[in-house]
Amino acid sequence: MNPVHPEPNILATHLINPILSTSGDYSDVYKCTLTSGLESTLVAVKLVRFGRHKKYYGRILREINLRMKLNHQNIIQLLGTTREFQGGSFPSFVFPWMPSGDLHCYIAYHGTGIETPTKLSLVRDIASGVTYLHKSHVVHGNLESKNVLIGPENRAYLTGFSLSTDLNTSQLLGAPESGGVRFAAPECFVDEEGDNSLPIINSDIYSIGCVLFHVFSGCLPWHDSKSGDIINELRQCRMPSRPGGGGIDDLLWNFITRCCSFTPCDRPSATQILEFFEHQYKPSKANISPDNLTKMLCNIPPNPTVSGGFADIRRCTLKTDGKATQVNRFSVQMRGYMNDPYPGSCQVNPTPRRCPSSKTVRGSASHHCALGQLMVSCVRGTCVNSRFGQDLCRKTSYLCSESRKIFTLFPAVMH
Repeated sequence: MNPVHPEPNILATHLINPILSTSGDYSDVYKCTLTSGLESTLVAVKLVRFGRHKKYYGRILREINLRMKLNHQNIIQLLGTTREFQGGSFPSFVFPWMPSGDLHCYIAYHGTGIETPTKLSLVRDIASGVTYLHKSHVVHGNLESKNVLIGPENRAYLTGFSLSTDLNTSQLLGAPESGGVRFAAPECFVDEEGDNSLPIINSDIYSIGCVLFHVFSGCLPWHDSKSGDIINELRQCRMPSRPGGGGIDDLLWNFITRCCSFTPCDRPSATQILEFFEHQYKPSKANISPDNLTKMLCNIPPNPTVSGGFADIRRCTLKTDGKATQVNRFSVQMRGYMNDPYPGSCQVNPTPRRCPSSKTVRGSASHHCALGQLMVSCVRGTCVNSRFGQDLCRKTSYLCSESRKIFTLFPAVMH
């Protein structure tokens, strides 16, 4: 059956002030102002670049028809289409403008400062959108971080349907873009015999697993590999190595491994993924990345509470998961000669009661391996009393790195 030819409903002359936002292998996205009478709205216009061949025109029409059928809170809404935008040969898509951009940019901008509740909300939105697609007999086929838009209140919206497959017609809408290799299921690649198949529902599940990898670790899957190397790894049934830093605990890693199984039928359904994050998964607080607290510290005083030749302590506030906690930031700084014991005098201010005015700390920083022992020596040298010292040594829990400094956070237990 030939696709219906919907008439463009937005005049190109009503789209003003175009600014190129992103550019892909087959399309460009512009930020524009849509004028309608006295009102104006920011929109995104997707300009497709396929050439003038009629077969590509059919793909565009199929995508438009598919978009018109989709209606879900986590699927980006198609406002309409327009012709001859920026001299384009095909109809261009018009969507609401998302000021926070896509998930890839969102993670790159916020780094490890994204709070756990926000991560969970994002992945639930993604799973909810994919669940809707699969129940509608639609395979997304190109699910990656760049095809998840971030809207107001950090809500996630699926986009990028140029590779989608309508299972009712078994027609693939487009061809893969180079950036999606890190998120694509192994069965989607052309094998050595040149055979290729349409993406299947289980292919989306593999992609969700890769998105989970990106959201919770802050790193792209295969971040240190080139596209050609990734395909070779997938052909040998290898998946990305588990990222360090504690952003992904054992329970979550096992679930990601299930999603990325090389046997498609062993992967969970989108409904099961949504169920996992709504009711089953409780993030472990034991595994916290050594680098993920740097941007969460605030109210750091310019002058330390305790200072010494090796280190200083400042009382500050740690904001994580929407809560503020008073902590002591213990900062070890490598100063002086690295190969000799370096004595230092730790000055203690009058704020803690029953504390000495100074305490001598000695230690050696001859090798990075000795750093842990050196930190314990410094901490013990600044202790107000034995109980405070035990609390510091026992409750060491978080690390932050900044330049040549290493920060250790302790609960703010001052007597």
